[in-house]
Amino acid sequence: MKRSKLPIKPAHILLAVLLLGPALLDGCSQSRMTEMWKDPSYNEPMKKVFAVAVRNDPVRRRIWEDAFVEELNAHGVSAVASYHMFPSQVPDSVQVCDFVQEEGFDGVAVSVRLPNATEDTYVPGYTKRELATVSGPFLHGYTTYWKDVQVPGYIETSEVRRFRTSVWTTQEGGRMIWSGTIETTDAAANGPVRDVIRKQLATELVKSGVLPPKAK
Repeated sequence: MKRSKLPIKPAHILLAVLLLGPALLDGCSQSRMTEMWKDPSYNEPMKKVFAVAVRNDPVRRRIWEDAFVEELNAHGVSAVASYHMFPSQVPDSVQVCDFVQEEGFDGVAVSVRLPNATEDTYVPGYTKRELATVSGPFLHGYTTYWKDVQVPGYIETSEVRRFRTSVWTTQEGGRMIWSGTIETTDAAANGPVRDVIRKQLATELVKSGVLPPKAK
């Protein structure tokens, strides 16, 4: 049998509690909503909402508040970002209560960053074909052939960022009426934050009756 003489090539992630207590992200395919809760007694869509993002980074605060206000406006809801009224720092619970009462808001939405978590995902093994070479010292050459190689499965650990959004009504002294947590393995960025708010957060708020649907 004729042996090959070709060279071998190598193969080859009230409001005091809200503001101090335990929201966005790259693409929606990399994020999900969990821990959703709705007050079953509340059934009146919001008309005027004050949006607050509890962030140490003023830029991230503005990104979330602007994106949320933009989406609320698209649903016919009048909304104001807190940084317009309190630009230097996030308002405390007393400031929020006083402001919403004076301006006649019927709702307050707050986004809070929760501690990160980790998520383990099992990646199953598989079989692949590889080119193998066997040398023949007595024949001064080598023979190549294909063989099956088993690649073992492994555990992939990714960091999960978590953002909780809570919506409160100012009626009856104020109470929480909806809450949901967004989990994502990707860092937040301007465009994706808007995508997550529009496709996930706003969608769930409409389903719960807290937010009116967009006008057709």
